[in-house]
This record gives sequence, C-alpha cells and structure tokens, in this order.
Amino acid sequence: MPPKPGNKRVSLGGASVVIPRRWLTSGYHGLPSTLAFPIVFYSSARMTTRCSKPTQTLCTSGNWFPRDVVTPTNGVLVSWVDDEDGAPDIQWPRLPGRVTKIHHHIAKVEVGTNDGGCPRGAAREVAAYIRIPTKPIKVGGRSQYTGSRLAMTACIGPHASSTDRFAVSRMLHSLRIHPKHWIR
Repeated sequence: MPPKPGNKRVSLGGASVVIPRRWLTSGYHGLPSTLAFPIVFYSSARMTTRCSKPTQTLCTSGNWFPRDVVTPTNGVLVSWVDDEDGAPDIQWPRLPGRVTKIHHHIAKVEVGTNDGGCPRGAAREVAAYIRIPTKPIKVGGRSQYTGSRLAMTACIGPHASSTDRFAVSRMLHSLRIHPKHWIR
C-alpha cells in the first residue's frame, strides 16, 4: 500500500518505514561499533550539530545521537539502530516496555519521560525494540534465536505538534521488515 500524500516510504536497509515528507534525514557519522549500527536519524527540524566528519568523537554517545544535538522544542528527533546481538534472548527480558507485535515480529514499546535515551530538551521518549530472528541456536540446552533487533528511539519536544507525535506512532506501525536481508 503506497503512503498517503505528504508521506514517503524510506529504507532502513533491511526494513522500511513511512515518514512525513517534510522530515529531514541525517546519517550517522560517529565511531563504529561492534554490535550496534546506527542507521539514520529523522527530525521534524534541522538537526544542528558540529558533527559532520565521519568517525568524529563528538558524533558518538551512549545513545547514538551526536553529543551536541538538542531535541527540537516544537518537534521530534528519531533514531533507528540495527542492534546485532549473538543471543538477544539473554538481553530481551531486561529491555523496557510492553510486549507487542509490529509487522508480525515480537516487539517491546515503552512511552515515558526522557530517561537518558534522548538528547537534552526532550519531554517524552518512545523506545521500541523489534526482534528479527534469523536462525535458532542451543545455549545452555535451550533454543534461542540469533539475529538482530531494530531499535527506535523517538524524542519528543515539549511543544511538538500532535501531527508530529502521531507521525512517530504511524512510522512505527508502518515498519515493514524485508526477511531476505536478515537471513544469513
């Protein structure tokens, strides 16, 4: 189904989502990681940062946002990360959120105040983790999946419009996973 007018479907590599056409896109320029791979940032306002050269230390922080970026007061800032984990079942119970399904995949979604996953200026934070199994393995005599987890963090400014807040929800529910990308 094509996106409604004013929206566009964008690629996350092995998945895609629908975002408003007016949202801006910015790539990740931070230091590389061994287990987590930031894919893209979307923002309803220009992302102001001194981070511009790949692998700059300024571009890397614990939550993957550039260290000097601020959540737009009247908008949203969203990150998508491919979180590769050899045996994510071990970490899954520790992840925050309510268990649900997104595009036929088990997911956890948490909505609350900014608990450190967002840059300063965010009033609310939406964190979503979507499991993408590839193949089972035996760990300690029990079967666990190996594969990836897509992680989305949406940072919502204190005066974000209802349109932008709704666009975050619509984006998450528009997620389409392309299975052939994930099977190794």
